[in-house]
Amino acid sequence: MNQNDRFEKTAACPDNELLLAYRRGEAVSSEAAEIERHLRGCEFCLLTLELLTFYPPDPLIPPDPPPVPKNLIGKLRRLRVGNNPESE
Repeated sequence: MNQNDRFEKTAACPDNELLLAYRRGEAVSSEAAEIERHLRGCEFCLLTLELLTFYPPDPLIPPDPPPVPKNLIGKLRRLRVGNNPESE
């Protein structure tokens, strides 16, 4: 079995974090172009990238909160003014 027939990650392969950033569209254009070139010849990374499709979002980055309803903002402002000792 020669080196080209081996199904394994090599020193030329991008790390999984970079592949994940590429998958999420977060890799800079030069990195993305390099990964695309690499993927044309590396079945291991191509399949790794496919597996990363199922990788959950980063748990340390909270999702964006939903917008606060406009009627709630008005109510909160009225309550704040009503509880302000200076407004009495």
